[in-house]
Amino acid sequence: MDLINKYLEINPNEARGYSLGASPLARLGQRELSKKWSEQAIALAPNDPVILYNAACNLAQLGEHDSALDRLERSIAAGVAVSDWIKHDPDFESLRDHPRFQAIVKRITPS
Repeated sequence: MDLINKYLEINPNEARGYSLGASPLARLGQRELSKKWSEQAIALAPNDPVILYNAACNLAQLGEHDSALDRLERSIAAGVAVSDWIKHDPDFESLRDHPRFQAIVKRITPS
């Protein structure tokens, strides 16, 4: 985290720094700061599919399922559509049985 914090001091408008730092914050038990960093990343790059996808992963890890699914849908609309990766991403383990997650995966899976 020290490296990410130092990077963001130098580059305060770098969305990827906030995006990549959010997940370790969640694992360290800093839920609110983790969510804040995800939202800051989105504020800086609102249409970046990777930023949106990472936010979905982070929110799923935090148990914020509806918000995670919202971000996942936004990431797909912005260009992320790798159905095999989404289906097997360990960050979405808590969502595998969720009907909305299953519908999203079905919608983007090639026939």
